[in-house]
Amino acid sequence: MSADFDAGVIDGTATDFSELALAPSCVVLSQCTGTAVQDLDGTLDIDGSIAGSSFSFDTTGTLTGDDLANGGTVVADVDVSGDGFFHETIDGDLIAGGIGNGTAVLSSGAGLDVVDATGFLVVRE
Repeated sequence: MSADFDAGVIDGTATDFSELALAPSCVVLSQCTGTAVQDLDGTLDIDGSIAGSSFSFDTTGTLTGDDLANGGTVVADVDVSGDGFFHETIDGDLIAGGIGNGTAVLSSGAGLDVVDATGFLVVRE
């Protein structure tokens, strides 16, 4: 991901995704724990705008993985939007962190399903 503070835009791609099963007691997002279910292949495009030390973003693309419930492959068309912030660490590194919400349209041998999608965007220089 690149950030052009002068032009006020961010763009790039994201890869290396994992599906997590969150603990049933997950009420406050920062206190949630999860178990990795599977890694997902594919790329999501990230586009957004910068205002000061915060940013907003839209993420779209297609991910593929195993249909663990029904067997075969599942394809997820993802559309997530969110907000985040930039922060400089004590070491002088720039970190971007954001939370997004949207939908994923899942298609597999079991048919189509639209589910809520929540994502975390963390980028470190």
